[in-house]
Amino acid sequence: MKAFDKDVQDRLQELTELYLIVKEIVIYSEENDPENKANIQVITEFRNAFDHLMRVYAAYFEIERVYDSEYVKLNLNKAFAHVYRAGYDTLDMTTLFLKQYIAKELEPFSLKTINSVFPDYYKDIRPSIEEIKDEIGKKRGEKDVGDSNCENFQKYANLMKTLKGYHIKILKKKSALIEYENKLKKEEKEKEGKNLIRMILAAIAGAIVSGIIIYWIGA
Repeated sequence: MKAFDKDVQDRLQELTELYLIVKEIVIYSEENDPENKANIQVITEFRNAFDHLMRVYAAYFEIERVYDSEYVKLNLNKAFAHVYRAGYDTLDMTTLFLKQYIAKELEPFSLKTINSVFPDYYKDIRPSIEEIKDEIGKKRGEKDVGDSNCENFQKYANLMKTLKGYHIKILKKKSALIEYENKLKKEEKEKEGKNLIRMILAAIAGAIVSGIIIYWIGA
């Protein structure tokens, strides 16, 4: 059996490595999607990539056509481009809902609670998230699916993984945040109760004093 040319083998390896990276991102995205459903566009890109890959092997085995190295390279590049687009589509969607998740998880808690239980958030994590938002914007602007740049894609994927790590950290702090917030609310209610009692006692004392004064004046 004949072997693929070296440049075709190298491209096949690149396609395989890219696919495994994108597959991991897609699985995570589907499992954590707020609507709990697969992205149809990503599925379509994978289907198209598979079709081009099968054309490569159909040519390799000379099924329906004579082997043509240029035809093989063309379809390999098209398969690569489809997987690349699937990866970017997934990253765009995943980074968006991760930012929303992070904001939503911390929304119920007061500044005092977050600073007390999770001091690293405002000190390190929040500034990092803002930097990541800016960097993601740049990566989207630089994205060119016609020019498959794996280095840029990997950098974007790393930004997503950083957001993923922050989300996990916040989830791990959730029970402690809830406990501390409930403690603050309880203390606030107790304080309000004590203030109310003081106000009632002050009102009663004022009424007594007023009654005494009126009595003596009348006497």
